[in-house]
Amino acid sequence: ATGHDYVLFLEDDASVAGASGEVPSAADNRRGWARAWGTLQRQASLLAARGVAWDLLYLGRHRLACDSAAEGEALVVPGFSSCAHAYALSRRGMRRLLELPLQSAAMPVDELLPALYAPHPRADVAAWAREALRGTDPFAAFAARDDLVHQLESLSDDGEGNWPGLPSWAQLARSDIRPDLPPPTQPPPDRHRRRAPEPSSLPAAFAPNWPAADAAAGLRA
Repeated sequence: ATGHDYVLFLEDDASVAGASGEVPSAADNRRGWARAWGTLQRQASLLAARGVAWDLLYLGRHRLACDSAAEGEALVVPGFSSCAHAYALSRRGMRRLLELPLQSAAMPVDELLPALYAPHPRADVAAWAREALRGTDPFAAFAARDDLVHQLESLSDDGEGNWPGLPSWAQLARSDIRPDLPPPTQPPPDRHRRRAPEPSSLPAAFAPNWPAADAAAGLRA
């Protein structure tokens, strides 16, 4: 991240498909990502112009506590949140994160990040964060008022891990990269374990677009 004022991090199944889960057209896909990146650029510039230092900025998350108002119409100060569909760390935020005792933080990043700016409901995580941040301020966090990026896994709504009518990331990629390809054969994703289809089930022209390591590992969570 040397030389950059901030860096955007995305889940591997991040998508700009709306909550309806409809597969966006190639044009809508490009517009959605352009909107998300453009919002980050604009808000980072506005915060810098106001002299507001920040560490973390969510573009997509699960809200588990009430947000607070922030200056402007596009951002809020997030309450405790889970999942990290899309988030940016400023240069200061990255430096602060790397200075923490991460070797003792055996937890998913979407549990760690909210503990750095809000009280965590798990006592052990909250205690770790208090000790890690001893003598320093909590992270300065902001979030997009409306989620601009979603996570396909989090859109499942039938309670059984099935995604009726929702697109796979392969379908989203195909809608933008190769709209002429037929849908790949893919079983419904499991809520807790994402499985890649066998390479043989994918059209030959599409198979090279799968990361070899992920395909070989079966995208084991």
